[in-house]
Amino acid sequence: MKRMRSEKIKKVRSGAAMIHLGKKGVTEEFILELERLLSREKVVKVRVLKSVLAVHSMDEVASEILERTKSQLLETRGCTLLLAKYA
Repeated sequence: MKRMRSEKIKKVRSGAAMIHLGKKGVTEEFILELERLLSREKVVKVRVLKSVLAVHSMDEVASEILERTKSQLLETRGCTLLLAKYA
């Protein structure tokens, strides 16, 4: 089980972002789509556009997403978050 998780994380980390957080910020629609992706994929790569970071810090954005989706932050690199949600 852990091996499968590790392989999944490596695959998602090296791939393209699955969802982008745009200039509107963390909206209800964004959260619903992210929750749908997390329930299906378990590990999701989120790209935060620089227009969002002009208004909010990456820590603020990440903590709001984590709080609203009840997910775990695996990694932050630049403008990218790697999130996981296991049942």
